[in-house]
Amino acid sequence: LVASGTVDGSALPPLEAGSALGMPMMIGDLTIGGYGTVTYREGDRLIGFGHPAYGWGNVDIPMSPCEMFALNASYVSTFKVGAVATPVGAIRQDREAAVGGVIGRVPRMIPLRVRARALETGREREFSYRLWDNRYFAPSLAATGVREAISATDRSDGDSTLRLEYAIALQGAEPIRKEVFLASSAGPAFAAGSDFRSDLSLLLNNPFR
Repeated sequence: LVASGTVDGSALPPLEAGSALGMPMMIGDLTIGGYGTVTYREGDRLIGFGHPAYGWGNVDIPMSPCEMFALNASYVSTFKVGAVATPVGAIRQDREAAVGGVIGRVPRMIPLRVRARALETGREREFSYRLWDNRYFAPSLAATGVREAISATDRSDGDSTLRLEYAIALQGAEPIRKEVFLASSAGPAFAAGSDFRSDLSLLLNNPFR
């Protein structure tokens, strides 16, 4: 998780064997994603990780290069610290032995814009994100974006009230609009994100449409 603007994937070195291979799940003012290593590339196709991401078979996951910051070497558990970039292609296969990706077409991502305003201080900020269009992950990613926007604009603890207004645009239908009032002694940001996540999850997991 990187609380900053997302690195431009086209500005980084091209993906090749040994490169860090990213799965950007959320990009924009907050970046969330996972990464592994490219094993082999031939033309615009590549394989990587050496293990499954989720083991879902046919998939359409955003794929990107990564900017690596540090390597923590350890006999117990070595790990790298880095950040995924904007997508340059898609992971199309998620199999037991590896993931397979194609450079070029980028999967559709869900846009999310959040405007937060603190009445006590008058501070107002706007945040913009794009989320992986996945019915399991997108609701939680959206909730995280809402919570982080609120926490970055006003205090996240103590007695407070919050009015949450949001609209979910739908293809071929009227937008769904909702207004919620929340009060909490521990900060309402978490509850606000949870409410939005529940509605988005119902829509994305709708079995009828």
